Amino acid sequence: NLLIDFSVLVYVMLFIALTLSSKKLHEVGALDSMLASEWILSMGIVSMFPRFMELTLEYGPLEGILRFVPSVPGCMTMFTFINKSISSAVSETISTGKAEYVSTGRPNANTHYSWRDCYFVHSTSHYYPAFQVCFAYCVYYLLAES
Repeated sequence: NLLIDFSVLVYVMLFIALTLSSKKLHEVGALDSMLASEWILSMGIVSMFPRFMELTLEYGPLEGILRFVPSVPGCMTMFTFINKSISSAVSETISTGKAEYVSTGRPNANTHYSWRDCYFVHSTSHYYPAFQVCFAYCVYYLLAES
């Protein structure tokens, strides 16, 4: 999980570097490089395969597909969030030596969980890294336009 999280940031930074060097994606693809293929969405799709198989076995092939297709965006978001939670916990443990796991957003049933608490729990592990990747993508987009 940590390697997948780190590789997403490296992937965005690599495309910024390619843009700064005036290289296009199809030029990289002409070299038969794996960098020319988009793979960020495939992580969520691979993670959804067990759910697809469960629905197919439980409801049959047609009903399983009909129940699976509408859940694709939600599943990708959930698996990305869980991956980021685990990755953040592992990187925090490596850097500090403390083994604290960041919860996946589901407190006990009787525990009140406000939006403010949710923000402070996930700000350093989810929101700030997401802002960094979005900022890097905006820099890439602006560089690619010019």
